[in-house]
Amino acid sequence: MNIKPTVSDWDKRSIDTSNLSLIKKYYNKYKRRQTVEAGDFIKFPNSKFHRVTYVWYDGTCQTMEYEDGGSFNFDHGRASYSGSLDSGVNKKHLNKMKMLKHGTVWISHRGHLCGNCATYYEIPCKVWKSEIDKEVGKWDMKLEDLDI
Repeated sequence: MNIKPTVSDWDKRSIDTSNLSLIKKYYNKYKRRQTVEAGDFIKFPNSKFHRVTYVWYDGTCQTMEYEDGGSFNFDHGRASYSGSLDSGVNKKHLNKMKMLKHGTVWISHRGHLCGNCATYYEIPCKVWKSEIDKEVGKWDMKLEDLDI
């Protein structure tokens, strides 16, 4: 599985040699890590894939449904998420799978952050298998739980 530039007619930056060099450098740092982190995928018992958006200090991996979009900036081998959030699952319930799944990330054109500088790629991301369905956590409340 390789890094794939997502080239559009109006944006050829993803095939720029400086950008290709940066994404490969960042990806090499990312793939060495053995822990779950933002940008990875979780496969739940119902076979749905969710993407990790943030790993909290208590071990909760907050997620989003993969088809729901969002944006993952990929800088120095770490992904940073922007978008809506779902509840999470504690990483103690996750086991690393041997499979990889392509996920979209973006880097800043030639490493310089400025307006309209996103350069998009699909990279092979780690996949974790969850032993349980998503946990109801601090982000999920029912109306009857509110004291109003």
